[in-house]
Amino acid sequence: MLNRFFNGDSLTKKNVRYEKTTEAQEGRSFEELRAMETIRKIERLVEKQIGKKIEKDEERPWPGAFALVEERVVWLWMKMLDSNGLGRFSDKITVDWFTQAVSLQSGNTSVKKTPIGSESFFRFPRNDKDLISLVFRIVVIDPQFLDPDSKKPLFTEIPQDYIEAVLNSLNPYVLYQLFGKDLPDMLLRAGTQAKPFEQLMKVTANKWKEKTIPTDYKTLQEYLHLGLIHEMVHALALHVPDEIPVDIPAEDQERQQKISYNSYLEIINKDQNIQTSMVFFKNLLKALQKTAQEKPSDETQSNIINILALEKMCDRFSMYLYENFLKMSVYNKHLKERLGYPINNDMLMALEKARKAEKLPGRQEMNNLDDANRQKLEKELNEAERDHVYIRKFGDPVIGAEEWSYYSGLLEWLKQLDRENKIMKFDMRHANSSRFIRISVSGLTD
Repeated sequence: MLNRFFNGDSLTKKNVRYEKTTEAQEGRSFEELRAMETIRKIERLVEKQIGKKIEKDEERPWPGAFALVEERVVWLWMKMLDSNGLGRFSDKITVDWFTQAVSLQSGNTSVKKTPIGSESFFRFPRNDKDLISLVFRIVVIDPQFLDPDSKKPLFTEIPQDYIEAVLNSLNPYVLYQLFGKDLPDMLLRAGTQAKPFEQLMKVTANKWKEKTIPTDYKTLQEYLHLGLIHEMVHALALHVPDEIPVDIPAEDQERQQKISYNSYLEIINKDQNIQTSMVFFKNLLKALQKTAQEKPSDETQSNIINILALEKMCDRFSMYLYENFLKMSVYNKHLKERLGYPINNDMLMALEKARKAEKLPGRQEMNNLDDANRQKLEKELNEAERDHVYIRKFGDPVIGAEEWSYYSGLLEWLKQLDRENKIMKFDMRHANSSRFIRISVSGLTD
């Protein structure tokens, strides 16, 4: 009966196959069109959160914007990673540049988000036996100040109100004044840690009540420049062993246990100086804010602890890597010409272990160094340990002996992964057990 509908119709069954597909009518497959629309949605979301992307052929800064993070510093930190034995990791990091409109309200104490961050996602393999790879980028944002009506630049210099608003993120007393009313509700999600956290935050805020933090442009740039290393560690921290495999040699189990997530928690939890530091306060507040929309539960409490631990590692381990970079320069300044070859990272580790054991003068590298130059070397090494802006300008504690030992062991582990081209790659067992990976699966970090 249906045949009568087909008689005389130019559109035959054969033609339908060629003329009515999505590709024939739209020029692309349905899957391609859907992917393109998904890309557009992500681009709109990124523009809303971060700003407009600055293409590689465009000059920085845009009209009304300020390039606070210099390209030369990004290049320098790539060299810093390489000097720490992380050359492949340095090669794999990407940096994208954006500009974002900023509004200011003069006369009001406020906090502005730091104009740098990092973002990552995981490429999961089809086969569980293959490795997961991490795609990681650092985001640098140029703040832009334009008249809302004429769209003309508002300032010829970075406004002081903006400098103070960004640096207020490092002032526990100001943070407590601005967000203190929300803390009781946010702390409910910390469960058994709510009271201890509340007490630590009050103690730290009171310590800062009479302090005046620096609010100059140079300090802002220092903070942002060194903050780039913090963002790099967001990717490195994902390699921290968590659940130690029982089917590997006992020697490897012991090595991983020493640099495990739990070992790190033990070290930082018993250091009172760290727990009442500026870094601890800002990172705890960050953890509480990120979980503010979650329901109070054991899982939410764990998320707060894990975010806090990750952010603290990003701050403290980045300080360690920066310190190594400075110390290598100091050692090479005093020893390279005498030795006839440069000090590399492995030699730096050996020299620093000897120094911390008060055995540095006995090292053969020091044989041709007289007392005056030895004293000068020691003075410059001590200065390197206190050069980071968090220590020098915001009073955070220097890296202690136990913390230094942990970071040195972690760096050796990361260097091995880098040599074996396993950096930013993870097996499914680690991906499923790592608490750092679990809270870093997606989203912008800072």
